[in-house]
Amino acid sequence: LGGQFSVLLGALGAAVFLLRGVRAPGVHGLRRPAGVDWCFVLPFALVGALAGGVWIPAVHGASTLRWTEPLGVLALPLAAEVIFRGLFHGGLVTRFRMQRCGGPWFLSWPAIVSAVLYALWGALLQLPSIALARAMPWGTSAWPPLLGAVVFGAAAGMARERSGSIVPPILLHWFCVAAVLLAYARLA
Repeated sequence: LGGQFSVLLGALGAAVFLLRGVRAPGVHGLRRPAGVDWCFVLPFALVGALAGGVWIPAVHGASTLRWTEPLGVLALPLAAEVIFRGLFHGGLVTRFRMQRCGGPWFLSWPAIVSAVLYALWGALLQLPSIALARAMPWGTSAWPPLLGAVVFGAAAGMARERSGSIVPPILLHWFCVAAVLLAYARLA
């Protein structure tokens, strides 16, 4: 169920994003990335991800692996970034000041708001089939994954602003998912 939900959410998010992004490509990040200074947020994104701040669908054992589960691991981060850094963040950049590639570093309102919305939505999705990943043994406490999601979301928002594109946050999310899956495999 988690893989199918991920693929459906990814397809729906991408369709809405493309409809809005084609009309205003710069606003929604539908362009080629500018510069590479967005890479400096990678350590912060990784810390947030390892605290439980990235979305990963629950994957069943290798014996019951369905074709939608690996696709879901790719589609869910894509959907999250398209929705939160593409649509929500893009909707806010017309009203608030944001960073530019090569400009001064600061945490903008669009990055903060999209990060908080990302974290709250991830907390709502804590169902057995899809949840904020828990790479570390936090027990039943929901605070580390929630704070991790805010940190990861803010880092992804800054990467989106520094590059002017939605591509770096997607790459950042995929990289962090891979890191969380590797950390989880080592702990298990």
